Amino acid sequence: LYSYLDRRPTRLASRVIAVDSNTYKSLLGWGVNEKKLKQIPNGVPPFCAPSTEESEKWRNQLRIQKNSKVVLYAGRFEYEKGLSELILSANTLKKLGIDVHVVLCGEGPYEKELVTMISQFDLTSTVTVLPRQPTVAPLLDLCDVLVLPSHREGLPRILLESMAAGKPVIASNVGGIPDLIQNGENGLLVSPGDPKALSEALLLLINNPDFAQKIAQEGREHVALKYSDRIVAEEFFELYKQTAEKWRRA
Repeated sequence: LYSYLDRRPTRLASRVIAVDSNTYKSLLGWGVNEKKLKQIPNGVPPFCAPSTEESEKWRNQLRIQKNSKVVLYAGRFEYEKGLSELILSANTLKKLGIDVHVVLCGEGPYEKELVTMISQFDLTSTVTVLPRQPTVAPLLDLCDVLVLPSHREGLPRILLESMAAGKPVIASNVGGIPDLIQNGENGLLVSPGDPKALSEALLLLINNPDFAQKIAQEGREHVALKYSDRIVAEEFFELYKQTAEKWRRA
């Protein structure tokens, strides 16, 4: 349905923007003229860290122990987001005696199933479900790693925000995510639908803090260089200018 609805306006548009290479290829497959197409990614501003007091307030509110590693997911609660795999990974880490606390922040139709899974695996003290927040900045500041185990994606803004905040990220090797993340360099990529691979990636970061810090720093620099809101705005401005000049000549 989404594909059908999206195809109609792309045929009428003067220019069509793809935020990642996978979307670009899909648009070509829909029959969009390549001369209309332009790949411009999502952009994010520099991370504005909340106060230490704000972060500690959230830690206390969520009853997260001082030494616990905090794993964050922020986004829609839908089956395709791979949250079942994240809960299974949390269960694996708990069995291994890893002191971890998973925070799921968002909303969506899969929430009831998530709560049921958390209860079934006796993870109510390990996994916290939060409603969607006006800003994720305090949670990003609090977390040790951001996880996005989706089955399909474009170029998710939450990954850009997390990397801009200097947090190590783990994400599925799907959609436009490989445009952003070079595995082992500025983040970790895992196969979608694979809780074992997700658990191993989490263990790698938790057990190797120097490595986690290294890829987090690489991620921050990569986003600042190629995905800042200023750089993306300049690309859009140039595209609008070219399109307007073409209309004037027509």
